[in-house]
Order: sequence, then structure tokens, then C-alpha cells
Amino acid sequence: MSDENKTYDRLLTLWGMHDSLLQWYRNIFLTTQSVIFAVAVFVGGSHGIKAIFPLALVGLVMIRFWLSVCRSRGHDEWYFQWQLLNLEAGKSPSDPLLKGFKEWQALGPEKQRQRLDEDATAKELLTSRTRLVMDTYIPVVFVGAWVVLILVALL
Repeated sequence: MSDENKTYDRLLTLWGMHDSLLQWYRNIFLTTQSVIFAVAVFVGGSHGIKAIFPLALVGLVMIRFWLSVCRSRGHDEWYFQWQLLNLEAGKSPSDPLLKGFKEWQALGPEKQRQRLDEDATAKELLTSRTRLVMDTYIPVVFVGAWVVLILVALL
């Protein structure tokens, strides 16, 4: 097996691992939000308005964690997708790979997005519809649901 094939296999494995973690974290947050919201609706209906607020606070704090954790994990996944795209385009991936990944993580989200936006090979990663829906729209829907539940409880 050539060195390029070994590198590709290694990158594919690392990308798969980070993608799996991202999907797992999303699943945890979606499940947690759904359960906490359902409990809040049930408890609010049987115990009144005061029971909703602690659950709403927990739910809203969890959304903040959701956005932070999934954004970071998604950017980590982007790094390995970018390295794969570079290899497929005939460019060399970062070497050494782990050091390059750690440097990527140290950049922070704004500089990571900027770096991808400046690279023609990587720019397409920023237009992921799934990422937009899972990491932006769904959390916003949950925030809206919490706001509606609180407003209904106050009325």
C-alpha cells in the first residue's frame, strides 16, 4: 500500500471518528431537549407555572452547550474533511497530522472559518446544509418552543 493510500485511509478513519462523535453529541442534545421539554409540559400542566421555569432554565442552558460543543466538534470534522479534499486534489495534507490538527483547534472558530473560506478546495465545506439545519435551525426551534411554553405559562 502506498504512503498516499495509507494517509488517505488514516484521514478517512479520523474523519469518520469525528463525524461519529458529532452525530453522537447531536443525538444527546436532541434527546435531552426533547425529554426536558416534554417533562416541562407535563409538570407545568399538573403543578403550575413555577415548575416550568427551572426546567426551562436547564433546557436553555443545554442549548448553549449544544451550540458550543457541536460547533467545536463540527469544526474538528471540517479539518479532516479539508485534509481529505486536499489529498484528493493532489495537495499534501498537514504534516505532521496531529500537530496540524492541534494548531487548527487553537485557531478558534472564526479563524478556522476564515481559513476554510480562503481555500478554494475547502470553501465548499462552509455551505453544508445539514450543518446549518442541525447546528442552527433546530436549536433555534427549541429556543422558540421554550419561549412559547414560558409565555403560555405566564398567561
